[in-house]
Amino acid sequence: MFLMLGVLPGMVMCGALDSVTLNSDRTFLVHHPVNGTVESRPLLIALHGGAGNGRSMARLTGLNETEDRNDFMVIYPNGTGRINRFSSWNAGLCCGYAVKQNMDDVGFIRDIIDYAVTTFHADPKRVYLTGISNGAMMAFRFAAEMPEKIAAIATVAGTMVILSGSIKAPVPVIHFHGTKDTHVPYQGGTGKHTVSGMDYMPVEQAIQAWVKAHGISSGSEITYMPNLKRDGTRVTRYVYKSSDRKTKVAVYKITGGGHTWPGKQVKMKRLGKSTRDISANDLMWNFFLEKQ
Repeated sequence: MFLMLGVLPGMVMCGALDSVTLNSDRTFLVHHPVNGTVESRPLLIALHGGAGNGRSMARLTGLNETEDRNDFMVIYPNGTGRINRFSSWNAGLCCGYAVKQNMDDVGFIRDIIDYAVTTFHADPKRVYLTGISNGAMMAFRFAAEMPEKIAAIATVAGTMVILSGSIKAPVPVIHFHGTKDTHVPYQGGTGKHTVSGMDYMPVEQAIQAWVKAHGISSGSEITYMPNLKRDGTRVTRYVYKSSDRKTKVAVYKITGGGHTWPGKQVKMKRLGKSTRDISANDLMWNFFLEKQ
C-alpha cells in the first residue's frame, strides 16, 4: 500500500501504518511489503529522474513487486519543481529548479532515513539508495557527502555532477548505463536530448572515482552476459574487487541501450532501447545483500 507522508510543518497525517509528523514541506511515498515482519527491515530509497516524481518512479521501476518478494521497504521521495509532478534534485551542478533554488536535498534524504529508522523500524545498517538520471546523480552526491548513512547505492543512466574529490569515504556502487543514451551520454558531454545543456562527466570517469575511493588499484573482471532476448542490446559486466575479493564496484555497460531502466519496457521511443537481458531490480538487490 502507499501512504503519503507529512507535507507541512507540524502536520500529522494518520494512515494504516503510523501517524506521521515531519518538520518539513517535503513529501514522499512509502511502500511496505505485503508480508514479513515489522522489525528491522532493509530500506531502499528510490529517486526519480528529472521531470518525474515518486509515483512515476514506482511505475517505471516495478520495485514494489521486487520488494514484496524480498521483504524490504521502499520509499519514493518527491523532488521539487514549480509543478509538483515535474520535479528535480539538486545533485550538485544539475538539475533544474532544485539547483536554482539551492534545495537541501542531501538534508532531505538524511531526514527520510532518520524518520524511517525511528518510525518504520528500518535497519540503519541496511539503508540503500537508487535512482535514475537526475536521481542517479543525486544518489552519487548523497553517497559522496553522507557515506555513513547508507550501505550501498545503485545508479541507472546517470553520472556524477560533483567533483570527484567530494567523496568523503568509499560506498559500494552498482551502475547501469546504455551506450546509446542521448540524455546522459555514456561517453560524457552533451547528448541530443540533454535537457540541462550540461557537459556530463563520462561514466567511466565517475566510476573510477569510486574505484579509487575504495583503494582498488587492480583492473576489473569482465563478463559478457548472455544475449537472452536478442533485443538489440548486449550487456557487459565490469567488477572491481578489493584485496579481500569482495565486490565494491560493479558496472553493467549496455551496448545499444538507451536512457532506460534495465528489465523494464519503455513507452517513449526517444529514450532508446531497454535491455531485457538483465533485471536492474534483481541485480541491485543481490548486490545489496552481499553488503549485509
